[in-house]
Amino acid sequence: MEIDWGLFGELFARTFSFWWVILPAILLGLIVGAIPGFSAANTIIILLPMTLAMEPEIGLIFMVALYASSRMGAGIPAILVNIPGTAGAAATPLDGYPMTKQAAPNRPWRSPSSPRSLAAC
Repeated sequence: MEIDWGLFGELFARTFSFWWVILPAILLGLIVGAIPGFSAANTIIILLPMTLAMEPEIGLIFMVALYASSRMGAGIPAILVNIPGTAGAAATPLDGYPMTKQAAPNRPWRSPSSPRSLAAC
C-alpha cells in the first residue's frame, strides 16, 4: 500500500485551517461549562442557532469543540469549590477538592497521558 503524501498534506492543511473555529469554541465552552447547573447540552442548545449560518462542516467542528470543552469546564467548580455543577462532574469533588485543600490545585487538571504529568511523577 502506497501512501499519497500530497493528499495527506492537503488534508492536514485543510484541517489546520479550522483552528479559527476551534479555539473560540474551546474558550467559550470552558467559561460556560464552569457555570454550575449549566451543562454541555444546554450550551449546544443555546448556541445551535449560531451554527445555522455556518457551513455544515464548520458548524459540526464548532459544536464538538464546544461540547468537549464544556464537559471539561464542568470540573472547574467541582475541583475548586467542591460544587459539582453537572451530573457528569458528580464524582470529581471526591478527589479534586481534597487535592485543592492540600495546596495542589493544578494536580487534578493533569492528564495521565500528558508529558507534563509524567515529569511531575
